[in-house]
Amino acid sequence: MTIISNFTRNRQVYFASLILAIYLGIFFVMVAVSVIHARVNFGQGFFSEFLIFSFLYQLEIIYVFVEIALAIFTMLWMARSVSNLNRIGVRTRYGPLSAGLGWLVPFVNFVRPYKVMGEIIAKHEAMVDKFRSTRPDHIFHSGRLSRLRGLWWGLWVFTFPLSFGLSSLLLDLLDLDFITEDYLMEYGLLGKLALDLLLTVIWLRLVQQVGYLETEVEEIVAAGVVEKYLEQKQKNDAPADPAAESSPPGWYQSPTPNPS
Repeated sequence: MTIISNFTRNRQVYFASLILAIYLGIFFVMVAVSVIHARVNFGQGFFSEFLIFSFLYQLEIIYVFVEIALAIFTMLWMARSVSNLNRIGVRTRYGPLSAGLGWLVPFVNFVRPYKVMGEIIAKHEAMVDKFRSTRPDHIFHSGRLSRLRGLWWGLWVFTFPLSFGLSSLLLDLLDLDFITEDYLMEYGLLGKLALDLLLTVIWLRLVQQVGYLETEVEEIVAAGVVEKYLEQKQKNDAPADPAAESSPPGWYQSPTPNPS
């Protein structure tokens, strides 16, 4: 019984997310410093709008590349995670293909990744709890990752519409005249960056913790613990008299003659 290590794919997702977090962090600091400086100095920001958006446009290619790479890495990572569970006989509701491509299907991608991640966490935690003897010092708290997963997905669903300018449409519908376009531009951008940064940091933590779980399960499988357990289970479940159990109804077996 063997599984393919998912460590490399997990690290790819982690470091792509880290690059994204650094980019968002730098951009957030630039906008925040400029907004604060503008309020103190009567409208003149520390960083001009030209400089801020020039920074954004110059790194746009890197940003788009990292976003695409992160999406591909995440799909491949989750697909292999489900595939490894299936390899060791763990049944999953979604197959590897469905787990990976679920991100690409409109409307389905609001639910499928969340459910797949939940199944990955639950099945790996169950494996670690059952065969923890390989590393008793490594303890996972049941439910902690599920709460982290819920926070990650809730933020993602909340911030997704903001990417399409729906906040501006909402303000137009509410007719809040005292909120100017400049005000919305500054604080709306600042709030969106803060949420994106928080979302990325939570995602980083989730990827890291699930990676630890996967490594633990890989060590358990490599040690042959699961294979020994299944062999023992087969022996325990085997009938006491296989010949008698396998005989069809009405099968005649002549008695053994007594020696004369």
